[in-house]
Amino acid sequence: MAKWGKWLKWVDWAWKPDETEHVFDMARDICRTAASECHPKHAAQRVASAKTVAAIERLARADRKHAATVEQWDANVWLLNTRAA
Repeated sequence: MAKWGKWLKWVDWAWKPDETEHVFDMARDICRTAASECHPKHAAQRVASAKTVAAIERLARADRKHAATVEQWDANVWLLNTRAA
């Protein structure tokens, strides 16, 4: 959530702040997979670098598909901790 500067994650029955850098870890996995398919070794090292992983996480953070406002989370006072709201 942009206003809070955090990723939220559905845990059991509620949305909670991601305290474990799960999104960063997913970006790292993507980079490692892509690096394993690179043929020049120096290109693979750049793709798997922390700088590239951080850039991917920042791009995902700025992607409108992932954006939500605080007001959207509390749009219906009668729906508590539901994905469908």
